[in-house]
Amino acid sequence: MTFVRFAWLGLAALALLFTVWAAASPIGMVDLGCATVNTYGPEFRHVCQDSIASVLGARPVIELGLALTVPSVAAAAVMRTWMSWCAATAYVVLTGIGIAHWSDYRLLLTFAGLPATLFALVIAFAHLGARARLDREVELASLAAGTETSPTP
Repeated sequence: MTFVRFAWLGLAALALLFTVWAAASPIGMVDLGCATVNTYGPEFRHVCQDSIASVLGARPVIELGLALTVPSVAAAAVMRTWMSWCAATAYVVLTGIGIAHWSDYRLLLTFAGLPATLFALVIAFAHLGARARLDREVELASLAAGTETSPTP
């Protein structure tokens, strides 16, 4: 089952890479105001080619990184099938939040959330299959030994 843990940690690494890419991306990529004017902000101090991190600061970028990384790190740490499904559900919710906030930087949650949801579902199903295989091996071993044991939850 170590491949499941590595898969979750790989998804977390991809989420961090996406966060770094998003921080360096221009604010015009996610702001609708840039479609009409080439400036951003109430005082129009920024142009739409400025990076998201320089315009919005570190806080939104850190929040984005945490939101995309924490579900997969938690699933890798807990290593239970229910947590894998919780992580997949969290990515579905993050994608929904990104869709609901399509006019600002939280749209980035959709860009990362949709592929992360698909990967998380694949990992959750793989975790379920690995758990079933492990339970079957325990059952066969107990039958071969002549004792009955119930599989661990």
